[in-house]
Amino acid sequence: MKNILFIQNFAYIFLFGFIGTILTFILMVLGLTFLNNLAFFQVVFTAKEIILFATALSCTEIFDLIPFIKPNNEPKIYSIIKGASIINYAVSIALFQSIHNYSEENGNIIE
Repeated sequence: MKNILFIQNFAYIFLFGFIGTILTFILMVLGLTFLNNLAFFQVVFTAKEIILFATALSCTEIFDLIPFIKPNNEPKIYSIIKGASIINYAVSIALFQSIHNYSEENGNIIE
């Protein structure tokens, strides 16, 4: 990916990579909590398990679109998808580590 395309499209990359991941995470936590409260699952999950699972699921696989997009034909779309997927992975990993470390340091306060 050319650096100039990354810089020119950083607003889109940030929107899809960071904001999209956080929004997906919030919706996953709400949805999984709702299903857990309805006893949809055969096992009752703790809040910590739901939150950590939602962080893993919020890392959407937009990088799977890369083989279908030719970088020479669509350089802007290619750079946005590739940049957003990199930021998406980084945000998901940071979110998972932050929540896990916070709950471990505070005696599993998220239960």
